[in-house]
Amino acid sequence: LIGNSYGAQVVGRALLAGVRADRVLLTGSPGVDPSVHSAAQITPPGTLLFVARTPGDYVSYAQQHGPDPADFPDVFRIETNRGEVKIGGHMSYFRNNSESLRNVGRIIKGHLAGVSRAARTTPEQESKLLPGVSWAEPLRRLAASNAAAPISKAFDGLAAFKAVSLPAKKKALDGKPNR
Repeated sequence: LIGNSYGAQVVGRALLAGVRADRVLLTGSPGVDPSVHSAAQITPPGTLLFVARTPGDYVSYAQQHGPDPADFPDVFRIETNRGEVKIGGHMSYFRNNSESLRNVGRIIKGHLAGVSRAARTTPEQESKLLPGVSWAEPLRRLAASNAAAPISKAFDGLAAFKAVSLPAKKKALDGKPNR
């Protein structure tokens, strides 16, 4: 069972309601529920909870629906940035040839011994601007404010607009760069 972004919250809520799975993966989670602080609260014994958070993932940092599962003490946090393809932010967990996507495949196939584990880092460490200054905590405060919903809708609209408005790149028919 895999949940990405707000899908991670949906998966978490389904687990709370009794849905069962052999393995669960949550990526870029805004939190499951404010009362959930560990994998043991949402998964039955023997069910592994894998989580991923990339550096700069504003949705995970905001913790709009509870603590980010990547910070739970009893989860397996998967590596996202080993190798040549580096990912960051919220929209890249399934980027081709990334360690993140390789780990997703290993989890799906049940090759759990091959899943690489990420170091335990905090949002404050991952979003450090200057010594002692991080943008994670101000983002959490913003997410808890009345401005959160309009900002979220504006971001979603801009992301959708960008996806539809970018023209496709054309290849030259003769193999030479466009003139």
